[in-house]
Amino acid sequence: MAQESRYSKVFVKIWHSKDFRMLSEEGKMLFLYLLTSPHRNMGGFYYLPLPYLCFDVGLDEKRVIKAFEELDDRGMAVYDKDAQVVLIKKWFCYNPIENENQAKGLNKQLAEIPKSKLFKPFVDCVKEYCKYIESILKGFDIPSENPSETLSKPYTKPGTGSGTGSGTGSGTGSGEEDSPNPPGPDAPQEQPDEKIKELEKPKKTRQIPLFDEATEQYKLAMFMRQCILSNLPKAKVPKPTPEGLRRWAYDIDLMMRIDCRSPDEIRELIDWSHRDQFWKANILSPGKLREKWDTLVAHKQRYIERIRSAPAVNSYKSGNPFLELAKEEGLL
Repeated sequence: MAQESRYSKVFVKIWHSKDFRMLSEEGKMLFLYLLTSPHRNMGGFYYLPLPYLCFDVGLDEKRVIKAFEELDDRGMAVYDKDAQVVLIKKWFCYNPIENENQAKGLNKQLAEIPKSKLFKPFVDCVKEYCKYIESILKGFDIPSENPSETLSKPYTKPGTGSGTGSGTGSGTGSGEEDSPNPPGPDAPQEQPDEKIKELEKPKKTRQIPLFDEATEQYKLAMFMRQCILSNLPKAKVPKPTPEGLRRWAYDIDLMMRIDCRSPDEIRELIDWSHRDQFWKANILSPGKLREKWDTLVAHKQRYIERIRSAPAVNSYKSGNPFLELAKEEGLL
C-alpha cells in the first residue's frame, strides 16, 4: 500500500459555505471525516469500506448512506457502494498536487483503488483542478468523453489476471474486465500524444469563461498585469483585453469562488507581493499567486511583525527604513 498521508487541509471558511451549512449534522460530520479520514490518499478518491466508515463515525449504514445522499445532492462527495470507493469532488481545491513528485505518488496510489464507476468523475476533477494531469493519470485508460462511445478496453490494469490468479489477463473472456484495479503506472499506453492532447483540453481558452471589463476578475487580472510591468517592463504578459486575460481572470475566479478569497484580499496580496524584493520576480501570474497563497500570507505577516517590533530609537528620523515600511503598510 502507498504511504499514508499524515496531513490534509480543511479551510476554516468551510463554515461560511452555504452548501456546508445546509447539511444536516450527520452530513457535516461525514464530510469532515472524508477530508481527514485515515484511509484517504492524495487525490480524495480512495477505497473506504462501509463497515470501517460506520465504525469511525459511529453511525449505522442507513444513516451514512443518507448523509452521502446529501453530499451527492450538493456536489460535494459521492460514494460507490459496490466498489466501496469515495470521491471528494473538490478535494484538489483543499489539497492541491503541488509538484511532480506528488503527482507520481498519487499515480501509484490510484493503482490500489478497486475498479469503480467513479473513475471517470475523478478524471474530470483532475482535468479541472490539477496541473500535473499527465503524471497523475499516466498508464491509465481514460474513459471516453462521449458517454455513447464504447471504449476500446476498460480502464483496468493490464496483466492483473483473468480471475484465476494466472496474472496473464488473456484468452478466457473474463480477462482484464474482472480485475479490481485500474491500470497502474507501468501499464502501456497507446497513442500517448492523442491522450495528452485530450487531457490538456481544459487548458484551452475556448473552455474557459470570458470575463468582461466590468467584472472583478478582469479588473484584478489587469491590476496584476500593471504591477508586473511596473517592476519588469519587458515581462511577457497577456494582452490587456478580456480575451487576452481570459486565463488570468479565470484563475482569479477560482480564488474567489473555490478558495473563498475576497477581491480585497486578492488585490492586497498582489500589491504586497509586487513590492517585496523576492516575490515580485516570482509571482508573475494569478495561477502562481493562488499556488503560493499561504506562503505569501505567512511571509507578509512576518514582515508586518518585523516592522511593529522595530526599535523605537530614531524611528521618526528621516530616511529610517522601518518607518518608511510602516507608513506603506498603514501601521503608523
